[in-house]
Amino acid sequence: MKKLIIYPVVAIITIIVIIFLYLTIIFDLNDYKKDITKYISNKINNYDVTYDGRIEADYFPNTIISVPNINIYSPKTKKSLIKIDTISLTVLLEPLLNKILNVESLIAKNFKYYGVNVDATLLKTYSLIKLNNFYSNNINFTEVETLSAKTIVIGDIMQISDIFIETELLQASGSGTLNINTKDLYVEMIGNIKSTQDLINKYKSNYPDELINEKLPIIIEGKINALSVSVNLNHIIINKIEPIKEKIIDEIEEKVLNKIKDKIKLPF
Repeated sequence: MKKLIIYPVVAIITIIVIIFLYLTIIFDLNDYKKDITKYISNKINNYDVTYDGRIEADYFPNTIISVPNINIYSPKTKKSLIKIDTISLTVLLEPLLNKILNVESLIAKNFKYYGVNVDATLLKTYSLIKLNNFYSNNINFTEVETLSAKTIVIGDIMQISDIFIETELLQASGSGTLNINTKDLYVEMIGNIKSTQDLINKYKSNYPDELINEKLPIIIEGKINALSVSVNLNHIIINKIEPIKEKIIDEIEEKVLNKIKDKIKLPF
């Protein structure tokens, strides 16, 4: 009876040891750098993927992979779509047996998405409701200090949960989906303005002080190479701008009247 118990246990341990040796000694992801980048590039049509450095990987009890200096760019224009200093993934092994990619943890540091600036979009929207000049820093990318999320891929659909994004001006959390085949992304988040003296000093009159402690609904959607960002400030307008709209209108009328006076020199 003891042998019947011991043999399966020894067999299981032996298999685990063999797999461990294969993964950690024989199988080195860095030996397949070209294959990895080619495979990923084929998955995201019209873009190439490169990384500079060594992939660090631990396989037990779950797979933890860290990839440095990722660049996703157009092979035609050589323009970058995404740059990431480092990304770490914790992948659950058991779902992989059923061809399900379940990422328990995804953390990206110093993430840049080119084509849209989330902070500038917020400030431009804010400047509209305050009737100020458009804010523009001429930066056409979003610089994300930290991005973390959980994802699960079943078929062509990636479900993204527990998203947390931190930019210079914003902190936001939410969830969304990505169609890997069509490259359509849809993410809903709730953001909060970061309030520090450094930010106030930097942005001065453009700093959105009325938005402090307010929940900001943010939607990011579209093809991954042409995302649009919208910030819904309707509740801010109703709660904070509406009560002082008469004052704002009076100020506008006064400014217009002063300009007319200067141009046609009215006698009053």
